[in-house]
Amino acid sequence: MKKQRITGLVRIDLIKEYMKTNKLSQKRFAEMCNLNVWNLRHVLSDDCHFNAIYLFKIAKVMKVNVCDLLKTK
Repeated sequence: MKKQRITGLVRIDLIKEYMKTNKLSQKRFAEMCNLNVWNLRHVLSDDCHFNAIYLFKIAKVMKVNVCDLLKTK
């Protein structure tokens, strides 16, 4: 499956705030999302190609809609 470039579209602040509020390390949050920590870091860096399915996994753990993790204009 080809990875799509979605740089600048992800609300990284919401993900980081969730991790901070719940006192989750990147490693623990990645485990909860069933992701490799490197995959999570790609999402959080907002400067890499990553598979969009990662956002669905993150949204599921955060109990939000994936659209809530995307910036709107």
